[in-house]
Amino acid sequence: MRISPLSRIRVHAALATLVAMVLFGLFLFKQHTIQIQLLGEQQEIALDTAYRATLETTRRDIESRFRFQVMQADVLGLVARAQHASAQELPMLRGQLYRLLEPVYQEMQDIGLLQFQFHLADDRVLLRFHQPHRSGDTLFSLRPSIRIANTEQRSVHGLEIGRTASGFRYVFPLHQDNKHLGSVELSMPFNHLQTQMNRLLGSGEFALVFDQDRVFSTVDAANRVYYSASIIHPGFLVENPLLATAQQAFGQSDAAVRLQHQLRDNAKVQRLMSGHKSFAISAKDGDQHYMVSFLPVPDLTNKAVAYVIRFEPSNAPVHLFNTLVSSLFVAGLLILLLGILYFYNLRQRLQLQDDIRQRQETEAELSLYANIFKSSGEAIMVTNHENCITEINPSFSRLTGYTEKDVLGRSPSLLASGHTSTETYKTMWAALGEQDFWQGELWDRRKDGSVYPKWTTISAMRTQGVVSHYIASFTNISDRKAAEEKIERLAHHDALTGLLNRYSLELRLEQSLLIARREKLLTAVVFIDLDRFKTINDSLGHQVGDKLLIKVANRLKQRTRDSDIVSRQGGDEFVVVLTGLRQTNDVPHVINAMLLTLSQPYVIDQYSLNCTPSMGVSIFPVDGVDMETLLKNADTAMYHAKEQGRNNVQYFTAEMTQTASERLAIEQDLRHAIQNKEFELYYQPQVCARSRTIVASKH
Repeated sequence: MRISPLSRIRVHAALATLVAMVLFGLFLFKQHTIQIQLLGEQQEIALDTAYRATLETTRRDIESRFRFQVMQADVLGLVARAQHASAQELPMLRGQLYRLLEPVYQEMQDIGLLQFQFHLADDRVLLRFHQPHRSGDTLFSLRPSIRIANTEQRSVHGLEIGRTASGFRYVFPLHQDNKHLGSVELSMPFNHLQTQMNRLLGSGEFALVFDQDRVFSTVDAANRVYYSASIIHPGFLVENPLLATAQQAFGQSDAAVRLQHQLRDNAKVQRLMSGHKSFAISAKDGDQHYMVSFLPVPDLTNKAVAYVIRFEPSNAPVHLFNTLVSSLFVAGLLILLLGILYFYNLRQRLQLQDDIRQRQETEAELSLYANIFKSSGEAIMVTNHENCITEINPSFSRLTGYTEKDVLGRSPSLLASGHTSTETYKTMWAALGEQDFWQGELWDRRKDGSVYPKWTTISAMRTQGVVSHYIASFTNISDRKAAEEKIERLAHHDALTGLLNRYSLELRLEQSLLIARREKLLTAVVFIDLDRFKTINDSLGHQVGDKLLIKVANRLKQRTRDSDIVSRQGGDEFVVVLTGLRQTNDVPHVINAMLLTLSQPYVIDQYSLNCTPSMGVSIFPVDGVDMETLLKNADTAMYHAKEQGRNNVQYFTAEMTQTASERLAIEQDLRHAIQNKEFELYYQPQVCARSRTIVASKH
């Protein structure tokens, strides 16, 4: 049975509409999946950032209190006397120490202090403020933090599983006159961190669970009663709420408990927690949706020992699902409408075919000859269905150098330069076959052999549905391409040295940090300033100064890899970003070589110039996790290198920021004192010893 053309059009339109709906539905579902994944990653990053920020803030607060409240001469004197005190003297010394620091202990208890205790260098507990009746026992074998602080004599901080209570320990060695006296510990419970993180993240509930194997390897059988099984995973424990102190215990809502029971049956949660992976998932309790984030927490040995889990009410998953449903509905209606329009369009074309058939010979002639194109400013070429050139205009000859005799009957491939990719030609022929039209850029070769870019428009002319001719028009775009390349280079590179400018540095650095964060790699930011460059520039002129900057840029490029980032910030400041580093030991070798290279004399014109660098280094993620912080810290370290005598490298430390802040505060106080007329000038008379008269004065 013969199917009518109209029926074929109906079937074709229906199939096209159905396929379009299915493809668009798959696309929307894929986008929904990606959005859910991105939402989870955002929750992970937010929790990790808040946790790290809280730890750092707490560490700085504890260090400050230790430095200014605990490290007192009277305190150190009592600890020093306790080293060799007799059994009768020790209680008296403990009492004096307790009374001396009781106000400090009470103040820190108000901010959530869990433990405050002093230890002697021989592994004896001198005084526990939270349990003053217990002293004299040893903790080296139970508490790595105390052992490290006393044996290695360095400060230690981090999460540590305790015999009866786990906490975030801050242990500092005590010294007096270069003599090691012991150590002091200040510990904070997780409650304190939870409160601080909620200030950063907003409302939400937390849970802290510990790896069962790590707990059992640390805590003896008698003290395991202080831990109980976790609801959320059989391989993890929580601190026993019945035995926890008021500072340790924190309540959880019924919803959080129900969510933990749900997650215990979630295979993904069980698998990822067993592998100590960071992740986030969505969950639901009744009508309320939650985002649950899991952050593995390392101990002092940098091994994952616990999880911080956050339950945050969130309607984002529901919103994304509702958006998906709405998009599917709207898209379905639009595609159905387009299908109907497509059907009516095809039917109209079918109805017009008879008229077109009657006029096709006339239209063919009009298509070829109606527009006399010889006066056109664009080069025009016409080929037949076999793609042989049948007509060209004078602009074609002026642009290519070929005459009609040279090209008629030949393929347009004689113009090909070999600089246009095969994929471009495939795309062109596919578009001509499907749409009868293509527009794009091609590279051709003139008769004299010179290569040039051209912007080409090609249309396919059909007769009874079969291609009869192709019409191509094109213009030379060499000037436009050159202008675009120049603008592109000026936008991203320094005009003098050709290095990346500040804008490109920020883009590349952001990308490098994303890769480093994902791959768990290090990135070093090196801020370089040329010593006494202004003297050279002012004395020898800007031309010599510019040549010096170019030579510095060339030396930097020679001493860095293609994957590194080298930029000029302006003036005599340069920034180098070393990417893909796996350990901090990789940094000094590269930077020292860079320092040595830049310190070599520069021969410019008739001058031999010595221009050494001052270099400051900050390392991701140790000294910062974002671009602004890393650049600021590297700049701070560079200025510290200037203060250290120039021609050296300084690595950023937190003390640099503190020193800069103190200097700024002093400067501000002096300015205010001048404005408020708080200075007084005193004159001291100078008296002649013989005549006993005032002969001068000094101030």
